[in-house]
Amino acid sequence: MIYKEILKNPKVTSTIVIDLTKSWNEIEKGFDKDVFYYLSKGKNLVFKEEISSKSQDIPYQKIYSVRDNTSLHSLLSYGVLNLTSDKTALYNESLTFNKGRDFGVGYVLLYNLIKVAKELGYKTFDFGGIFNETSTEEEQQVNVFKSKWGGREDLVHCHPVYTKKKVIHTNIRYYGSLILKHLKIRNS
Repeated sequence: MIYKEILKNPKVTSTIVIDLTKSWNEIEKGFDKDVFYYLSKGKNLVFKEEISSKSQDIPYQKIYSVRDNTSLHSLLSYGVLNLTSDKTALYNESLTFNKGRDFGVGYVLLYNLIKVAKELGYKTFDFGGIFNETSTEEEQQVNVFKSKWGGREDLVHCHPVYTKKKVIHTNIRYYGSLILKHLKIRNS
């Protein structure tokens, strides 16, 4: 089972959430100018759904990738959305390879994840946590990136996820080896 236990990180006590009930124009108004700069740099990148799964061990999740448009076999980034029963799209995990950073791949990925969550009818986009003041410089850089998307700070909370057998309460992180395994298969 993927949920061996909830990972507890004392450095993560709050998150940033975006209200997806607003119009798309209102949501975009909350974005920092850097977001639009990097979106223009990455305008030729391809965003696509890789995996959509719903099983008793995995919450309803969608895994998306960003690839170079000159070679769809060139994976630059991936991101995971857990779609919860309380209508929250939880930005769970992502990875951007170094060769994608110059193109603003992280911005292209996150912009499209937020847009997809809104299009699917979710009410809230949860960034999956931000680090507190005891965090490292690298962790603080993650906070800066997440803060560029507007939204408001909120406490981290568990979101209920329905499976075939029961309700699982999942926090902001889980073991993602299955995701990488699937992407390697689909990337080959």
